[in-house]
Amino acid sequence: MSTVNLSAGQTCKPARNEAKPMSTTNLNISVIEKRMFKETEAASYAGLPVKHFKIACPVQPIQLRQGVLLWDKRDLDLWIDDVKTGTQATTHDAILARL
Repeated sequence: MSTVNLSAGQTCKPARNEAKPMSTTNLNISVIEKRMFKETEAASYAGLPVKHFKIACPVQPIQLRQGVLLWDKRDLDLWIDDVKTGTQATTHDAILARL
């Protein structure tokens, strides 16, 4: 900001292109992490397109509400961990047995 020397009784307006001081504020944000995902969210969480997720993911969705299928984040994590370690279960029964 520029400085202007004024005589008694004079006023000064800031130039149009002159920056004004910014005020500060605090913002508190509370984020609740989702546990259950819709199919598109589950696919995105796994890093796969939906069409590949449908083929590759052995995790079975659950129906918490009539007509709404949801994938549990914890089950997805178990599946991803199994893929990483090479101990991926090949059948749905094997996955259910671990739960």
